[in-house]
Amino acid sequence: MKKILSLIIIVFFSTFSLIIKANSAQKEFYGTASTGVVELISSPIIVKNEELTFDIYKSDLNYGNVATKVSAKYTFYNPSEYEVTSRLLFPYGNILDYPNFNKQEEYQILKNDEIINATIRHTYQEDISEFNIQNELKLINDEYIEMNGLSEKTKIYRYVFKIDSSEKLDNGYISCSYFLDNINIKRIICPQISYERTKNEKIEYRIYTSKEYIQLYLIGDDDLNIIDNFEFYNKSGDIVEGSLKLQEKEELKLDYLIYMYYQNVDNISKMDWHNACLEKLNNCEETFIRNIDFFNIQNQLLSWYDYTLTFMPYEELTNTVISPIIPYVNYRTNPETYKFVYLLTPASTWNDFSNLTININTDLYILTNSIEGFEKTDTGYSIHLEKLPQNELIFEMAETEVVEKLKNNGLGNLILIILGLSSLAWFFSLTIKYLISGIIVIILTVIILIIIKIVKNKKKKKENSV
Repeated sequence: MKKILSLIIIVFFSTFSLIIKANSAQKEFYGTASTGVVELISSPIIVKNEELTFDIYKSDLNYGNVATKVSAKYTFYNPSEYEVTSRLLFPYGNILDYPNFNKQEEYQILKNDEIINATIRHTYQEDISEFNIQNELKLINDEYIEMNGLSEKTKIYRYVFKIDSSEKLDNGYISCSYFLDNINIKRIICPQISYERTKNEKIEYRIYTSKEYIQLYLIGDDDLNIIDNFEFYNKSGDIVEGSLKLQEKEELKLDYLIYMYYQNVDNISKMDWHNACLEKLNNCEETFIRNIDFFNIQNQLLSWYDYTLTFMPYEELTNTVISPIIPYVNYRTNPETYKFVYLLTPASTWNDFSNLTININTDLYILTNSIEGFEKTDTGYSIHLEKLPQNELIFEMAETEVVEKLKNNGLGNLILIILGLSSLAWFFSLTIKYLISGIIVIILTVIILIIIKIVKNKKKKKENSV
């Protein structure tokens, strides 16, 4: 029998603050026949129809126990004489803040109404706001990867230096800076870095430490000459004599850092964790990494379900994916509003796509909608489209048909500004010459905010008296 193997992508996507779900998208297709492997341009599988059903009720919108869901039911058809095996990938975001969703039974995947198994996969998500299906798919690997000379076997060097300085800052703090200048090292990791800045056309990394020792990890060459790049400062910010004396040196492999936080992690394979860490490290543009928890990537992973479907020649079957959907909640209105985003355009990659029905079962009201034509029904809202729309599905909901924006009394912002400026003043006070300026900034800011508050109150009283 002739057989075809394809890779087809079912795409959904979610985030903490703004949940984005994406429609099915097809990436590539491979065919096999008795004569050998043949790469085909497109898959014969077509989508005869899709039914999207959102279940969104007020009682299910409690933070930490959100139970709103969306199901996408596809009717696929194989019009060819080949047996087609399709690999499908279903990204559902990183929802670790919602532990009740981190269960497989919440993500039911069905073939002709029967539950099928799926493998959980994870990839590194650098910027969750710039989701691109083609870019994300490239990160799905079925083997341990190497990137630009980096692998779990790459050598790293751990140094412990004793700080020998002629002066110390107040509170026992030592101030020293590291300058990047003509080094042949891929990455330097220092847990005690406070901040970075450009000074004299060089990148300066300032370290404040109350300990006599600093610890560095070097990824790349073993180069003790790095100690020549340190400078030391007194409490006035002036350069003083100082040096680093090597106390410990240890040669390790990069896997020591990669798997440092790979403990008590559920459903994440060691291979996916390894590949995600390398992806993050490779994407990092800075040579100096501020902390070892750089490798704690659990909250930076995009989760996927990976499964296969097999189509017999001329077979029609249904595939349903049921997933929680978490909205962006706007508490600056009365009552609060809930925004949902569902990406429809990726489905245009299919060989053929027609007949899209969208049902929103809800006890809430739709305030805004990116697609016109929804009709009110006994269970909520519904629309039927013969073809895919050109734009994505974005709708906002609330308990009432009309909402009002809450006025900001400024008190919360005042508190945040004072706290922020207090922290800034403390930071500057680490060197005396910034202490006075820090205090002045705080005093002036508080005075200005108090004046603004008084003016607003007078204006409000005047309006009420009219």
